[in-house]
Amino acid sequence: MGQKVIWANSALEDLEAAAEYIHRDSPAYAASFVTRTLQTARSLSDFPERGRRIPEIRHDTIREIFIQSYRLIAFSIPRSLAAG
Repeated sequence: MGQKVIWANSALEDLEAAAEYIHRDSPAYAASFVTRTLQTARSLSDFPERGRRIPEIRHDTIREIFIQSYRLIAFSIPRSLAAG
């Protein structure tokens, strides 16, 4: 079983705002963007080290994955800390 993926409320708000912005020009593209973003986030459950380290942060547990011109920033918490 993979790690649990938890979205920050601010991240969900950002995703919604990006989708609304894209929707102005292309509703289909906005739907595709949201689907791809959610699929990418789900994949972090099995591959938490997916993506590259963020150059300006330089921390092994914080990663970024680009989805079009947006970046999904994720970090992993060791199971021993997450369980408590």
